[in-house]
Amino acid sequence: MGELEELINETVRDTTQIIVNPDTFKKMVELGLPISYAEAVPIEEYINKLFDVRKKQALKIVQRLPARYNFILPAINALYDEVYECMLFGLNGAAITLCGILVEFTLKQATYFYENGYKFTYNSSLWDEFENLTLGPTIDRARKARIIDDRHESDLKKFKDDVRNPYNHYNIKKITKDVVAKNVKVISVKTLKQETKDIEAKDNPMIHAQAKRYVDKMLVYHIFTFADQTVKFLLSDLEEKSKKKQ
Repeated sequence: MGELEELINETVRDTTQIIVNPDTFKKMVELGLPISYAEAVPIEEYINKLFDVRKKQALKIVQRLPARYNFILPAINALYDEVYECMLFGLNGAAITLCGILVEFTLKQATYFYENGYKFTYNSSLWDEFENLTLGPTIDRARKARIIDDRHESDLKKFKDDVRNPYNHYNIKKITKDVVAKNVKVISVKTLKQETKDIEAKDNPMIHAQAKRYVDKMLVYHIFTFADQTVKFLLSDLEEKSKKKQ
């Protein structure tokens, strides 16, 4: 046990993250290794530290976000607010998921507006049709109404397949398929063998969560930019036609 404890202590020195297989952790406890847990801090102290860190990060993040625009539809503005808040607090996975909802909801609203005779008057039965549509059929319906062209249709279907669906259904293997953790130190508690190797996230559920957070952070600005540009494209013509109807 002494040799294993020494090996673990040496390996994790200056390490920021340690991942332990649940079966291995149980074995370590059975071997009598001194497993310690971080002491719980008072909730107020925890919240204060969390908000201090988030505030510093948010002040940097906000400089990268596009200027907030007030659209004619309050529901769209509410979704924007949620996306902004998630990004400012570093909740990138939630922000990406909301971007998928934002694109789908805006596409439905724009198509509904055209089919409703360019009016915002509420047509319950017509809107119920859109409520029951998923994104794929919504894209097809928008294309049929000539709200989008072939290029936009292609971009939206790619967004659906690559971003919206994997995040909505939390397909974590698909999301992390291109992530490789480099130079990971691995210890076997049975053989005391230590090795350094690269681990592909798609083949190792133990690092799925860490890999997804990395992917979320890398993609969130790109995905939000796509969503923002799509919304502005879809609603610009809608707002112009709405003004003419007044």
